[in-house]
Amino acid sequence: DYAGWVKAGADRVLELLGSREGVVSVYGDVHNGCVMKNVEHRVVECSFGPIGRTGGRALIPDFGPKMKDVDERDVEVHGLYHQKFKNAKKEGHTKGDPVYWNFLEMEFHPIPAATGFEASKVAMNIRNLVDEPSAPTRGSENGFTILSTETGRLPKSKLPDLKMIADADVVISTLDGKPVLGARTNGDGTIQIGGLVDVEPGTRLLVASFKGIKSKSEIVESIEL
Repeated sequence: DYAGWVKAGADRVLELLGSREGVVSVYGDVHNGCVMKNVEHRVVECSFGPIGRTGGRALIPDFGPKMKDVDERDVEVHGLYHQKFKNAKKEGHTKGDPVYWNFLEMEFHPIPAATGFEASKVAMNIRNLVDEPSAPTRGSENGFTILSTETGRLPKSKLPDLKMIADADVVISTLDGKPVLGARTNGDGTIQIGGLVDVEPGTRLLVASFKGIKSKSEIVESIEL
């Protein structure tokens, strides 16, 4: 919650979502629309609605495309459709603009090879209830598009090349049992992840794969990116 009401909860969510790339959490209601990015954790937040009140939530002082949140986090605002404003530059509505009953339209391209992108792509667009599918996006000129590799905290190391059970669940943990990351193997048993957050090169890790009654585990050392 970028209003600073529940900072402990927000910190925990940012810690979890920022621990790997390409995580999407979907929830929602029809409210003011906003698309913003936490610069430090590279987490995109698409929520800006009143909670149990009439009228839109007011903007914090110095709200804008590049700003600091109430707890001094650096934030980039990529789209806003508000009760009073039509974009993050706080430009007022023009005659004929609809009321701020918005929803978030998300477009997923999960397979890079099929789309020509270097990584999975997600588009996040603010739409209004009165908009047709072909209508321009609200809150910004061209909506907001991001690659999965541009999300999540920057990794410090990566796994060495290894093969586990094909099409299996994978749990990566430190040797003292601290969980590091969950993943899935590809059809050839390889693990395709961008890297390991907060894991220094040379750290010994337990990589365990599970599929049905089958399991395979290896102890490896993380390597430099």
